[in-house]
Amino acid sequence: TCALPILANFKDHKRLALQIGVIGTTLFAGTMLLYMEISNYYIFTINLFVLLVIGSSGGIAPDIDSKDSIPNRYLFSFLSNITAMVAIYIVHFETSILETLVTLSGNIDLPFLHNNIVLETLAISSIILTRPIIKIVLQYTFATFTRHRGVFHSIPMGMLLGLFIALLAPVNLIFFFAGILFTVNYYGHLLYDEYYSIGQREEVQSNGRTKMVRYLKSSAGTGFTLFGTKKRGDPLYYVAIYIAIFALGSMQIDLATSVATLFASNI
Repeated sequence: TCALPILANFKDHKRLALQIGVIGTTLFAGTMLLYMEISNYYIFTINLFVLLVIGSSGGIAPDIDSKDSIPNRYLFSFLSNITAMVAIYIVHFETSILETLVTLSGNIDLPFLHNNIVLETLAISSIILTRPIIKIVLQYTFATFTRHRGVFHSIPMGMLLGLFIALLAPVNLIFFFAGILFTVNYYGHLLYDEYYSIGQREEVQSNGRTKMVRYLKSSAGTGFTLFGTKKRGDPLYYVAIYIAIFALGSMQIDLATSVATLFASNI
């Protein structure tokens, strides 16, 4: 037999994610323009961009559990950059971390820390080291507790992450819809993986001719699941996820009802 590998790579997932993101954003924009009164088109355009970016990211998010994947590198590079920027802000606009420590220590008198040049040198050094340290520590910790095609390739995780995004809705209602589109796109990724778990291969028949036959790969059923027990800690992870979904969902019932009522009254 000669197997013909068919795999969904990052480019495939990125293309599908962008397509779903554009379709979802377009449907939202069309609905708003048709049935709602837009008071500020500048803010409306920014909100559409936020919806597109967050919604599209859901289509590549499941692969963050693969340590060598592009989404994984994107995520931890983003987190480490954010941490470094926060450090820069603290040093240059608020107060030096070292000065804060000196103030908190109170009774400890370290003369060299009162030298501004020393303070700034140590502060800048801490900023430079922050990014790689945070990136390495976070990636290592994340990789220790996750595996590819684990809890992140599951139906409840997509719902949980969408609910987390929707928590920002009180700040801007667009995050409520971004959470929905993120989850829809997340499920699109999982279903796409399941589609590619059906492979094709050439088999030699008894008459000497070859024939293309379909078969299920070992990955079948691992990309779109409700629960998993493959690893010892999986049941605990899933129970925790479902508890979190229930808690976050309960917090947002009133918001979802208000949004549904708002649209129902205008359509």
